[in-house]
Amino acid sequence: MRVLVATNESVLARGFEAILTSGGLEVVEVCRDVAQLFEGMQRSRPDAAILDMALTPWQNVLVELRQIVPSCQLLVWPRQISKEQAEELIRMGARGVLPGDVTPEVLIDTLRMLSTFPAADPTPASLVKQVCSPAERQILSLVGCGMKNEEIAALVRSDCRTVDTKVRILSQRLGAQDRYELALYGLSIAGETSQPNGDQLWKNEIANAWF
Repeated sequence: MRVLVATNESVLARGFEAILTSGGLEVVEVCRDVAQLFEGMQRSRPDAAILDMALTPWQNVLVELRQIVPSCQLLVWPRQISKEQAEELIRMGARGVLPGDVTPEVLIDTLRMLSTFPAADPTPASLVKQVCSPAERQILSLVGCGMKNEEIAALVRSDCRTVDTKVRILSQRLGAQDRYELALYGLSIAGETSQPNGDQLWKNEIANAWF
């Protein structure tokens, strides 16, 4: 198994390298900053990556890494983290979150287990479900219906500026090059989003806008 290690601490990097090589795994890259991390992922295409969250504190980094190498298994080492934060990291693309006091044996066993169950390339719908909250998926589905931001704002009872910001963030997170491509992600989850307060009115408005 080919493993990339990302940490800005030299001692920690050497420790991970020693543990992984002693377990018969190949360390293909050791990245010291985020720029090296993205370059290393593109260059080496590792099977797995161990990410020190001190180096990659932004959750959106996980989404971007999944887009670069979808089959790479991302393991996050957060040192200290709450259950809610760990769940959010999994939702954003991590395959697992290592405990702060992970032992060499557990680390090797975890990587070997991941090699037995490789990650499948995400479909558009599965990617949306993984990296977008229910509220974000609702907005995305409305974009998929061809609605303008001001129309979406009226239906979700928000202001247009907020919707503009959310649409921009969704485009960046999903790597959509334009609104048409973002709409395709919305169409991939058509019929799967729940509506606020169970209100049926906006469905009729969408139908009237299209038919």
